[in-house]
Amino acid sequence: MKTRQYAAEPNDVDVHEYVSNNIDDVRHRLDAAIRTHISIKWYATMDIAFSRTAPDGDIQHTTARFRIQPDIIANTNDVTANRIANEFLTGIENFASRSSNWSTELVLDFRITYAPFRPAQGTSFIPTPHEIA
Repeated sequence: MKTRQYAAEPNDVDVHEYVSNNIDDVRHRLDAAIRTHISIKWYATMDIAFSRTAPDGDIQHTTARFRIQPDIIANTNDVTANRIANEFLTGIENFASRSSNWSTELVLDFRITYAPFRPAQGTSFIPTPHEIA
Protein backbone atom coordinates (compact mmCIF):
# COMPACT_ATOMS: atom_id res chain seq x y z
CA MET A 1 0.00 0.00 0.00
CA LYS A 2 1.29 3.46 -0.88
CA THR A 3 0.19 6.87 0.27
CA ARG A 4 0.93 10.26 -1.28
CA GLN A 5 0.32 13.38 0.82
CA TYR A 6 -0.14 16.77 -0.84
CA ALA A 7 0.96 19.98 0.83
CA ALA A 8 -1.70 22.48 1.82
CA GLU A 9 -1.04 26.20 1.99
CA PRO A 10 -2.70 28.71 4.36
CA ASN A 11 -4.78 30.08 1.47
CA ASP A 12 -6.19 26.68 0.39
CA VAL A 13 -9.88 27.12 1.18
CA ASP A 14 -11.67 26.12 -2.03
CA VAL A 15 -11.83 22.30 -2.17
CA HIS A 16 -12.53 22.14 -5.91
CA GLU A 17 -9.62 24.46 -6.73
CA TYR A 18 -7.30 22.54 -4.41
CA VAL A 19 -8.15 19.18 -6.00
CA SER A 20 -7.87 20.69 -9.50
CA ASN A 21 -4.39 22.00 -8.66
CA ASN A 22 -3.26 18.48 -7.68
CA ILE A 23 -5.16 16.26 -10.13
CA ASP A 24 -2.28 15.94 -12.61
CA ASP A 25 0.01 14.43 -9.96
CA VAL A 26 -2.81 12.21 -8.63
CA ARG A 27 -3.41 10.79 -12.12
CA HIS A 28 0.33 10.43 -12.75
CA ARG A 29 0.83 8.37 -9.58
CA LEU A 30 -2.23 6.20 -10.20
CA ASP A 31 -1.17 5.65 -13.84
CA ALA A 32 2.28 4.53 -12.68
CA ALA A 33 0.73 2.10 -10.19
CA ILE A 34 -1.60 0.71 -12.87
CA ARG A 35 1.33 0.16 -15.28
CA THR A 36 3.03 -1.87 -12.55
CA HIS A 37 0.06 -3.76 -11.11
CA ILE A 38 -2.60 -3.83 -13.92
CA SER A 39 -5.37 -2.77 -11.54
CA ILE A 40 -5.39 -0.95 -8.23
CA LYS A 41 -7.75 -0.04 -5.43
CA TRP A 42 -7.52 3.59 -4.36
CA TYR A 43 -9.21 6.31 -2.35
CA ALA A 44 -8.52 9.87 -1.23
CA THR A 45 -8.94 11.61 2.12
CA MET A 46 -9.07 15.27 3.01
CA ASP A 47 -8.88 16.97 6.40
CA ILE A 48 -10.75 20.27 6.67
CA ALA A 49 -10.66 22.93 9.39
CA PHE A 50 -14.03 24.49 10.20
CA SER A 51 -15.14 27.45 12.26
CA ARG A 52 -18.43 28.89 13.51
CA THR A 53 -19.69 31.56 15.83
CA ALA A 54 -21.28 30.16 18.98
CA PRO A 55 -24.46 31.71 20.48
CA ASP A 56 -22.29 33.47 23.09
CA GLY A 57 -20.21 35.10 20.30
CA ASP A 58 -17.11 32.94 20.71
CA ILE A 59 -15.47 31.53 17.59
CA GLN A 60 -15.30 27.73 17.71
CA HIS A 61 -12.94 25.58 15.63
CA THR A 62 -12.96 21.91 14.71
CA THR A 63 -11.56 19.57 12.09
CA ALA A 64 -13.07 16.68 10.18
CA ARG A 65 -11.76 14.02 7.78
CA PHE A 66 -13.62 13.13 4.61
CA ARG A 67 -13.00 10.16 2.33
CA ILE A 68 -14.17 9.42 -1.18
CA GLN A 69 -15.51 5.96 -1.97
CA PRO A 70 -12.72 3.44 -2.62
CA ASP A 71 -12.55 2.49 -6.29
CA ILE A 72 -10.94 -0.31 -8.27
CA ILE A 73 -9.47 0.97 -11.53
CA ALA A 74 -7.43 -0.28 -14.48
CA ASN A 75 -7.18 3.19 -16.06
CA THR A 76 -7.57 6.76 -14.84
CA ASN A 77 -10.31 7.88 -17.24
CA ASP A 78 -12.79 8.39 -14.39
CA VAL A 79 -10.29 10.02 -12.03
CA THR A 80 -11.27 13.66 -12.48
CA ALA A 81 -11.02 16.73 -10.29
CA ASN A 82 -14.79 17.24 -10.54
CA ARG A 83 -15.60 13.72 -9.36
CA ILE A 84 -13.17 13.83 -6.44
CA ALA A 85 -14.07 17.37 -5.35
CA ASN A 86 -17.81 16.71 -5.61
CA GLU A 87 -17.54 13.66 -3.34
CA PHE A 88 -15.66 15.72 -0.78
CA LEU A 89 -18.07 18.65 -1.10
CA THR A 90 -21.07 16.37 -0.54
CA GLY A 91 -19.52 15.13 2.70
CA ILE A 92 -18.62 18.66 3.77
CA GLU A 93 -22.17 19.90 3.09
CA ASN A 94 -23.63 17.00 5.10
CA PHE A 95 -21.26 17.77 7.99
CA ALA A 96 -22.05 21.49 7.96
CA SER A 97 -25.81 20.97 7.81
CA ARG A 98 -25.88 18.33 10.58
CA SER A 99 -23.46 20.15 12.82
CA SER A 100 -24.97 23.62 13.08
CA ASN A 101 -23.50 25.89 10.43
CA TRP A 102 -19.80 25.09 10.39
CA SER A 103 -18.04 26.89 7.53
CA THR A 104 -14.93 25.69 5.74
CA GLU A 105 -11.88 27.54 6.97
CA LEU A 106 -8.95 25.68 5.42
CA VAL A 107 -7.83 22.49 3.67
CA LEU A 108 -5.42 20.90 6.12
CA ASP A 109 -4.43 17.67 4.42
CA PHE A 110 -5.09 15.77 1.18
CA ARG A 111 -3.76 12.31 0.44
CA ILE A 112 -4.33 9.41 -1.87
CA THR A 113 -3.86 5.80 -0.87
CA TYR A 114 -3.52 2.99 -3.39
CA ALA A 115 -2.55 -0.66 -3.53
CA PRO A 116 -2.47 -3.49 -6.07
CA PHE A 117 -5.80 -5.22 -6.57
CA ARG A 118 -5.60 -8.92 -7.41
CA PRO A 119 -8.89 -10.62 -6.56
CA ALA A 120 -7.95 -13.95 -8.15
CA GLN A 121 -4.59 -14.25 -6.41
CA GLY A 122 -4.53 -16.72 -3.54
CA THR A 123 -3.20 -15.50 -0.24
CA SER A 124 -2.61 -18.73 1.69
CA PHE A 125 -2.46 -22.52 1.41
CA ILE A 126 -4.49 -24.85 3.60
CA PRO A 127 -3.59 -28.52 3.17
CA THR A 128 -6.39 -30.97 2.48
CA PRO A 129 -7.28 -32.89 5.65
CA HIS A 130 -6.09 -36.55 5.64
CA GLU A 131 -9.66 -37.78 6.12
CA ILE A 132 -10.74 -36.51 2.70
CA ALA A 133 -7.43 -36.53 0.76
